[in-house]
Amino acid sequence: MLVSRKSKNQKTIIDLGDGVIIGGDRIAVIAGPCSVESRDQLLQVAEKLKKNGITILRGGAYKPRTSPYDFQGLGKKGLEHLSYAARRTGLKIITEVIDPRDV
Repeated sequence: MLVSRKSKNQKTIIDLGDGVIIGGDRIAVIAGPCSVESRDQLLQVAEKLKKNGITILRGGAYKPRTSPYDFQGLGKKGLEHLSYAARRTGLKIITEVIDPRDV
């Protein structure tokens, strides 16, 4: 019942600023690479997304894998690349946090 329209009749709207909204009557498309691998890679993706009307860039900075010997993401450097892409393109950014120590 907590998520039914009986308990909350209005639509959830999250305003990210600069006219970027999630919810309401609009569909928000959030796109980007599974894993941030380099600044150039992320910037190329961000520019293509912006050109196609996407307003939110998503990229994994931390990518835990089953094997500790596989690529685990760039971590803090990946976050820096996301921030750089946001400044260059004006896109909003999002990434997953797996471990609270990474916040």
